Amino acid sequence: MRIVCQKTILLFFITFTVINAFAQSRSVTGKVLDEATNLPLAGATVSVKGMKRATVTNAAGAFEITAEQNQILEVSYAGYAPSEWRVSGTTAPTITLSPGAASKMDEVVVVGYGTQSRRNVTSAISKLDNKVLQTAPRSNIASALQGTVPGLQVVNATGQPGATPMVMLRGGASINSPGSPLVVVDGVIRDYNDIPAQNIESIELLKDAAATAIYGARANNGVILITTKQGKTGRAEVTYKYTGGYNKRRDLYNYMNAKDFIYYNRLGNLNSGRTLTQANQSRGYGLFTDSANLSSFDIRQYNSSTASLLAKGWDTVGDPYGGTIIFKDHSGEIEDIVFRNTHTNDHYINVMAGNDRGKFFAAFDYYNEDGIIVGSDYKRYSLDLNGSYKIKPNLEVTTGSTFSTSSQYGAIAGDVNTLYRSMAIWPTFNPWIDSAKTLPNPGNSASDGNPLYWLQKSVRNNQVTRITANAAVKWDIIKDLYLKVSGSGYLYQSLNEGFTKATQTYANIFLPTPTYSSTARPSYANQSNYFQQQYNALLNYNKTFGKHTVNPMLGAEYYGIRNFDMQVSGTKSPTDDITTVNAATAFAAGPNYTTRSEYRVISAFGRLNYDYANKYLLQLVFRQDGVSSLAEGHQFGFFPGMSAGWNLHNESFFANSGLSKVISTFKPRFSYGINGNVAGLGRYEVQGVYSSQGLYNGNAGFSYTGLVNNDLRWEKSKTADVGFDMGLFKNRVNLLFDYYVRNTSDLLTQLNLPSYTGFNSFRTNLGQFQNRGYEFSLTANVLNSPSGLKVDVGANASFVKNKIIKLPYNGNANNRQGGMQVYDPVSKQVIWVGGYQEGGTLGEIYAFKQVSIFKDANEITQVANNRKDLIAGISGPGVNYGTGKITPGDVNWLDVDKNDTIDSRDQVRIGNIYPKWTGGFWASANYKGFSIYSRFEFALGHTIYNDLVARTLGNYQGTFNYFDLQKQAWSPTNTSTDIPKVYYADQVAAPTGKKNYTRSNNANVALNSNNSRFYEKGDYLALREITLSYDFNQSLLSKTHFFTAGRIFLSGNNLVYFTKFTGPSPEPPVTPGTNTITGVYTGTYPTPKSYTFGIQLTF
Repeated sequence: MRIVCQKTILLFFITFTVINAFAQSRSVTGKVLDEATNLPLAGATVSVKGMKRATVTNAAGAFEITAEQNQILEVSYAGYAPSEWRVSGTTAPTITLSPGAASKMDEVVVVGYGTQSRRNVTSAISKLDNKVLQTAPRSNIASALQGTVPGLQVVNATGQPGATPMVMLRGGASINSPGSPLVVVDGVIRDYNDIPAQNIESIELLKDAAATAIYGARANNGVILITTKQGKTGRAEVTYKYTGGYNKRRDLYNYMNAKDFIYYNRLGNLNSGRTLTQANQSRGYGLFTDSANLSSFDIRQYNSSTASLLAKGWDTVGDPYGGTIIFKDHSGEIEDIVFRNTHTNDHYINVMAGNDRGKFFAAFDYYNEDGIIVGSDYKRYSLDLNGSYKIKPNLEVTTGSTFSTSSQYGAIAGDVNTLYRSMAIWPTFNPWIDSAKTLPNPGNSASDGNPLYWLQKSVRNNQVTRITANAAVKWDIIKDLYLKVSGSGYLYQSLNEGFTKATQTYANIFLPTPTYSSTARPSYANQSNYFQQQYNALLNYNKTFGKHTVNPMLGAEYYGIRNFDMQVSGTKSPTDDITTVNAATAFAAGPNYTTRSEYRVISAFGRLNYDYANKYLLQLVFRQDGVSSLAEGHQFGFFPGMSAGWNLHNESFFANSGLSKVISTFKPRFSYGINGNVAGLGRYEVQGVYSSQGLYNGNAGFSYTGLVNNDLRWEKSKTADVGFDMGLFKNRVNLLFDYYVRNTSDLLTQLNLPSYTGFNSFRTNLGQFQNRGYEFSLTANVLNSPSGLKVDVGANASFVKNKIIKLPYNGNANNRQGGMQVYDPVSKQVIWVGGYQEGGTLGEIYAFKQVSIFKDANEITQVANNRKDLIAGISGPGVNYGTGKITPGDVNWLDVDKNDTIDSRDQVRIGNIYPKWTGGFWASANYKGFSIYSRFEFALGHTIYNDLVARTLGNYQGTFNYFDLQKQAWSPTNTSTDIPKVYYADQVAAPTGKKNYTRSNNANVALNSNNSRFYEKGDYLALREITLSYDFNQSLLSKTHFFTAGRIFLSGNNLVYFTKFTGPSPEPPVTPGTNTITGVYTGTYPTPKSYTFGIQLTF
């Protein structure tokens, strides 16, 4: 695949270099002036239409650019109406610009199956500012959407290179599984993971139902339209861009050194009443005497026989049990092995050319990024070819294809275990067997040892291939009427292979005769094939009759996909030398499988645009989809939409009013539409679900495991949107605003069934869910100095609130599903909260409120003398209850109902896992070829449960290291604190543990019912990008007689979070690969800080 890509791009490079040699061009000089003042405009952009060649005017308004005869020069300047000039003869042009429309209101936006001017758009559509795509290397272009498009929430679920962020529009349209927007690339429904940012011409987001209804069933969560670059008319042009990045790990929590680790762990054992023998049998801080522990852990009893170790860099610490311990500090060594600073390299080249008959574009990209966690990386090769040719003046053929192959590897121990166990590993553990540090110590596992050992024992192979091919024929039947027929195919193939060699732990490796801890040698090979076909035909008519313009469009589409997945998995290979599954000798039934499925959608759709005198705008749209996943009689859904707008500024009464001096353009608009969704429904669910029940008398058995509901129908989302587009001060300031209400009905939800039915649940269409919110975006040209200094700023923000309207009837109040009972001090009654219930919201958090830490016995007697803590099984001194007593250093919990009993009803609302506000802002300044651009992103209103901190300080594992924060724990000399007294393991029954952290969750990961102290506000402001660039002056480039454009830049990305959250990332925690926000931070792969240098040259 790589060789084919390289040969193909080389062929096109040579071809168009030859074409370039024959092209006739010359240097064009001229000036750009202000039409009103006749003063020069410094910093105006002059570009060759359809080409990448561009320059800026100097302080005198002069420019020089290379162009061919009859090519068009496009001239633009913020706050001025753009202008064009055709190259003719040897005349040096003087081009004047009049103050007028900025580009925001005149921009062209891509809509479903077409394009429109922003001035005529009547629905909610946002367009990405392409500045975001110009510099930073991106393993996934979804990161460019973070904080740049109002209404779209983009969250980094993991910082692993190549990973896809969570992308969700307007809070999602479902209770259980909010989906991502539909992605359409050049008309093909597909992933965007492999698309190089440099290949993208534009990205639009269709948000309201009037805009998305044209895509019907699959557009319930919005539509992202990506248009890639195409060939342009003009001389052949080659552009090469190199971007190199340096990726720096973020600061993590500070862990204790070995001295503090030994002291506080043994102190916790002592506080828990564990014996000295028990403490000495604990890994890491115990005093073992066997050869394996003595060889792997540098900790001993201090006495005359070990005192000499002090001269070899060892140290001593007082033992809370009495005596002294000698040790060597290995703190931070595993962390330095796990984390590393790495590099990114991105090489990109494209070739484009065209004339009045045909156009051509080819691009090749090589991207390579090493992850900041050892063993993780991402590599991608991408090739893009497209072209068009006019067979006849009224008949044009376009074709395109893309090829990509990529490989992605994650942390060997997984994200969570790496961030928890590997970082909290015992600092007395020596990660090396030899003094030269060439032989890694396996420790106890991949997360409890040196990861380099486990990487050596793991053979991994990952390869993902994506191929698209599309072709279209456009026939201009008569003037203003054309027929376009297109077809595409999309092939996705993934291959994952793995093999683990025979492994040892430290306990095996230091035996007199070393043994293996595992010779299972598990191996697997998984292959997934996905093929998609898409065909459509469009008939489009566009005609103006006086002041009336009508644009009807009708279309039909077929969409079909076929999946085939298979896996073979085995164990007990006799040797490490054969790493494929064929060497395995044992095969279990579950992990070995093949699956096959198909899915089809047949559609008809249409749109009518009407424009009267560019004042009154109306759009009507419909789509009818039929899907194969619903039963007969319910397969077809009809999804209409309408929108209207009024260009008020074009009315004579407005133009003659004083408002027109301030408000240049004003367009109120309204839209309403319906979308459908069946994404949560299995492809064959309405036909019944059968599952394997294992072996019975040696024979495989299948059983009916799901009730059939043949009446299942489409989910429907009805969205009303009211907004306006407004330009101020001759459109130097542009504001877009939307208020929306989206009601999703007939939700595909599960109705829980009584156990006697033999089934757990039954799928129904009985739910209703609402999202409503506000969105705005603002762009402004702040300064246009005659000296050439330009300053532009922009901002966007979105507010969203959800509400459950209706749930399936189940006999509970408000048809509640899940939740808990708490005491409400206002009504003085026990009420149900959390879970799902009508009138409630998603993501509510309830927990036990930590009021304080008990300072001493007197305070316990005064506050909790008769208290029973039913969660921890302990009580105050005046009560005979439980297995332990409340002691100084334990948590003083809020007794909400004031009954001297702490139970589940004493929980209080802590917050919500979903941000209320999301958005971003940016600023740019340009001066004589130099520019600086900065971009920020924010989220406000969400709460995060920091399970990593609670788990580490609570020492759920029993022997791992603590954060330095543990030094602030209660002690007889430190009674004013918010950190409980250290114990052996918080979740263990009293008196060994007091459940000061985990409470009723018993060390399990859970959002609710923990200690309120470890819920943190996730509000943040992130500096996503700051870029300094320089565009070479055209006069300098012309002297090379080779280059026509050049640019260099320096950029910093994801540099800092301004937040009170104590972890490395305050973004809402997400289950990777889903749109599920969990609200629980267990430790995620940190997003690195990146510093990049790049150069782009065109010739």
